[in-house]
Amino acid sequence: MRKDRDELLPAAYPALGFALGLATADVITAPFIAAAGLAAIALLSAFLTGRTTSIPLLFAAAGFYSAASWQDARAVERAWLDSLPADRFVVAIVPVEGAWEARGEGFTLRSRSFRVEGRGDRIELPLRLTLWAGHPLDDPRIFSLRAEGHLRCGEEICSMNVKSAELLSAHSFSNRADPGWWNRAANHRLLSLTSSSPMAARGAPQAAALALGRGEALQYEVREAYRRGGTYHLLVFSGMQIAFAAGMISAVFRRLGRPRYGDWILLGMALLAPQFAGKDASVTRSALMIGVYALSRILGRPTPLANLLFVAILARLITSPADLTDPGFALTFGATGGLILIGRAFSELVPRFLRPVAWGAGAEIGTASLTALFFHQVVIAGSLVTLAISPLLTLMLALSAIASMLVFVSRDLAMPLVELIGTLDTVAVGVNQFVADLGAATVVAAPHPLLVGLAFAIAVAVLTLRRSPAAGLAASIILLVPLLAGLVAAASRSSVEAVTFEFLDVGQGDAILVREGKTALLVDGGGRPHDPDFARSVLLPLLLDRGVRKLDAVVLSHPDPDHCGGLPPLVDLLDVREVWMSSRHLRFPCGGDLFDAARRKGSDLVLADRQAGRAAGSLFFRFHAADPPFKQSFSNNTSLLLRWSRGRRSVLLMGDIERAAEFKLLENDPSFASAEVLKVAHHGSSSSTSFPFLAVSEPRIAIISAGRRNPYSHPSPEVEKRVREAGARILRTDRNGSIRLHITERAVFVSVEIDKAAPAGSL
Repeated sequence: MRKDRDELLPAAYPALGFALGLATADVITAPFIAAAGLAAIALLSAFLTGRTTSIPLLFAAAGFYSAASWQDARAVERAWLDSLPADRFVVAIVPVEGAWEARGEGFTLRSRSFRVEGRGDRIELPLRLTLWAGHPLDDPRIFSLRAEGHLRCGEEICSMNVKSAELLSAHSFSNRADPGWWNRAANHRLLSLTSSSPMAARGAPQAAALALGRGEALQYEVREAYRRGGTYHLLVFSGMQIAFAAGMISAVFRRLGRPRYGDWILLGMALLAPQFAGKDASVTRSALMIGVYALSRILGRPTPLANLLFVAILARLITSPADLTDPGFALTFGATGGLILIGRAFSELVPRFLRPVAWGAGAEIGTASLTALFFHQVVIAGSLVTLAISPLLTLMLALSAIASMLVFVSRDLAMPLVELIGTLDTVAVGVNQFVADLGAATVVAAPHPLLVGLAFAIAVAVLTLRRSPAAGLAASIILLVPLLAGLVAAASRSSVEAVTFEFLDVGQGDAILVREGKTALLVDGGGRPHDPDFARSVLLPLLLDRGVRKLDAVVLSHPDPDHCGGLPPLVDLLDVREVWMSSRHLRFPCGGDLFDAARRKGSDLVLADRQAGRAAGSLFFRFHAADPPFKQSFSNNTSLLLRWSRGRRSVLLMGDIERAAEFKLLENDPSFASAEVLKVAHHGSSSSTSFPFLAVSEPRIAIISAGRRNPYSHPSPEVEKRVREAGARILRTDRNGSIRLHITERAVFVSVEIDKAAPAGSL
């Protein structure tokens, strides 16, 4: 009996083996030996047990070797990108996968990969293409663009600035025979309705997201509401849409007594869906499963849904290995696997009317640790919220599909449907916000990725060897272990003994975490222009991984995006007791957003430029803000400065002030400038940190917060030279990662995330 059960899921073993190869390939020094070892284990297992399930592990061994080779190729690509000068001017061929988004005075287009002219290989890093002049080439016929500009690649994404519309041209075109043309054309026409009415402005992006998979026009507030309510996976085009269409096709042809015709149509739909909606993980997963299902029926060899799932996993990883670490890939397969394997097991234990809840619980268990890993959030009873809101989203999906077809006939015919979608979306957002306000969404520390991967491997092994309610319960416990481990680890880090200043590596920006005991204070929050997800994707993980879920105070030095951008969303996500900022910064956009966030959450607002200092728990800070006017850089020069001191120890945080503000500080309060530890102003820009200031400050340790390969060439070599000549040791976040100072009465202990040697003479 066990043998028969095992043979029902032959795809599980090569899929798991290939995923294991991808996950470990970067640490395997001899991939061929690793592949041979895995093959030997497979053969020995087959010989000792007589179970044919071990044979597919031979394919997994090949997966080990292939995965390691892929990692080698990525290492070559990474080395090539690292060798690019900061100001490298290149010609890039960029696929048009989304729509242009207005960003301030320019436009932004995102692509999952690109190709540099003169280099044959495609670079598997996301690209943010920014056009700062003219109008974008927003034509649905364009398949790819030829862009000329300065390419800069960071750790996870590349950016390319195109200074003129003359440097952007169409590279290749598609036509009406291409399913993607219809998708792009429908998206273009739907979004043209947004200016017609407030409800159309809300409904058109939602219709494009649900029916076409084009979610780039959705507002951040809408995304965040669905995310906090635990229904974000229903928001954009995914397996739900393809499964809905497949179910309708199967039902119609069964009703007509022609199920075989339905199977052929399903196979055609599986081939066309990725061409129409894009090749995201959720789309290809559903298309692959439906295609294999239809093909197996056509060939008279039906196979279980669980086996179809593993076939889809293996095919997706072979064609796109980088998806192993993509949240969309993990969540879509985690949810589907939990539904099919765990949900089905649970459904045998409950009455028929509760089976939808059991299936939903299986999907929630399958994604709980993954949601914590990628989004640092767990939504309690998220499956119940999904069940409650699914009928509404299904109705919105049907209306969106009709609207996306009617928009080719007449704008006037599509408009009522688009406005109705906007109304329904208002209701859906309200439900999600209500659930979030009840405290169902909880921020958590991310579990270790290897622990998550191991838990899934063991759980799948348990479920494939014996599919029963008991196996489902055991697999559920195993899958929840990483989440519990993350919660325990975060709790153990929620308090520190000594005074700790940690200069967080947030790229080109400032974020300084100050702690003592259970007191925690954050000075600035980093940020990137026009990136509202920065707080959730970068800043929040850094805090949660250090056990910080509450902040006694959030401090804004000045409202530039690289200091302020992450703070307003962070106040919405965490419990923040007080917000300290200068009254002069309230009139700036980000300063106003921070004020609004504090008011929404009930955090006390402290106007720090109107008092000498303030305490956060056991930590007391003195304030200084130079009086305007300043002829240049008003925002930088009115930065709120903070000075902490205790006994012989002192730390001075300088914001982004420039020479003019430094001279005012030395003139008005020279004792304030004296500090053992100096956070160098303005990321080490040459406009700051003058000789007169350093002569008074006399720091022993100087911290420079700057992004790797940043476009401003920060820090300036001149500043580094001046600081070294002043006798200070320099530490930089772009070289050393996050920098932590443990300060006691006797000494200042320095630890860094990356112990990377600096050039000779820099320390």
